[in-house]
Amino acid sequence: ATKDHKVNVEEYWVNVKAEAVELSVLDFLNMEMNLSPKKILVYNLPTGVGEEVIMDKLELFFGKSKNGGGEVDKREFLDDCRSAILTFIDKEVASGLVERKSFHVPFGESSHKVCVAPSLEGSLQDHKMRKLECNRTVLITGIPDIADKDTLRDLLEIHFQNQAT
Repeated sequence: ATKDHKVNVEEYWVNVKAEAVELSVLDFLNMEMNLSPKKILVYNLPTGVGEEVIMDKLELFFGKSKNGGGEVDKREFLDDCRSAILTFIDKEVASGLVERKSFHVPFGESSHKVCVAPSLEGSLQDHKMRKLECNRTVLITGIPDIADKDTLRDLLEIHFQNQAT
């Protein structure tokens, strides 16, 4: 419920509105996960090598049939876990690479052992959200620009602390 408050700001009285803050919270999530028939996850990538170089070398290596690969349709670098996802045009390629598990891929002067795992694809089937009212937080609106932000914040905090006691 919204309440009107009269707050003393230095020599002025201002009218502001205070209302409860509601958050949307995820209550239930149902996802369907499947192994992708065309994608692989490549991890244990070398450090000290740039993203573009890594992706070019992976595409070149796994694009060759002599390495068990095939034509790469898409490539994606996952910066947070320093891994890559390669998507092949032919769906027979990924399973063969996953079975071998590791490969020595040339990166310039030396080769580096990278690991291959199946890539998961997920789709959201169902979810439910619920409203959660924050009982210790209020949203204050209608604050006029009559003093600097820090002063206004301090005066509003004092006013609402006094209201709570």
